[in-house]
Amino acid sequence: MEPFHIADPSSLSDDEAFAIYRRMTEEGWIVVESPENADLDEALLSMQAIFGGVVFHPYSREEGVVVIDNLYRPPRAMLPHTDGTYYPQPPALMCLQCIIAATTGGASTLVDGAKLYDHLASELPDDLPRLFEPVLGVEREDHFVESPVFWRADDRLRIRFRIDETIKLTIAPAADRAVEAIRRFIEVPANQLVFTLQPRQTLIVDNTRMLHGRTAYDGREQRKMNRVHFDGRSPHGDLVLGFLPRAEGQA
Repeated sequence: MEPFHIADPSSLSDDEAFAIYRRMTEEGWIVVESPENADLDEALLSMQAIFGGVVFHPYSREEGVVVIDNLYRPPRAMLPHTDGTYYPQPPALMCLQCIIAATTGGASTLVDGAKLYDHLASELPDDLPRLFEPVLGVEREDHFVESPVFWRADDRLRIRFRIDETIKLTIAPAADRAVEAIRRFIEVPANQLVFTLQPRQTLIVDNTRMLHGRTAYDGREQRKMNRVHFDGRSPHGDLVLGFLPRAEGQA
């Protein structure tokens, strides 16, 4: 996808901001590229003018940025997931800014929740309604929440899902088969969009639609990213989040 080149987010017109929002609504993600002379921390935080206020994380610095490097996470692969599944309300947007790209891997992986939903509606139509019930128990440190996999917000659906070693997950027995089907779906390379962010590029993901992860990389080299969560309540108007499934009749 061609990145948006944005020098000063606060100077965007409504039309320019709405072009970004349309892409987000259609695709569930975009890439923004900052100017070569930009201070990257400032460039990332200045995107509040487009994507709304910062949602703070326990490991973030005072301004809300989390540094993702070899110390924060080992260089192994991470399955595509929703950020903040252990909170009652996950953040609307996940932004990942590349400072140093790995050359041996470390690519971003995305799985579209809309395509996953349609797959489940086709393959497991009787199980799908159960995923709208609180079938997942997600625990991380002192945070715990029971939640559905899918839920409705106005006329759209949203997803929250994580299954990896960073959390403790309990699954209601009635949802075992469907959760296993989700895990298999997100592991298949054909269901993933894979690309490598370059320095000064920022991936912005609708955290209620797209699952995001990464491929493994050689831990002898450095990979450094800045991450921040935004609430999607832009000065230009709230972003349209989630997705409209083709299998609407199954919801």
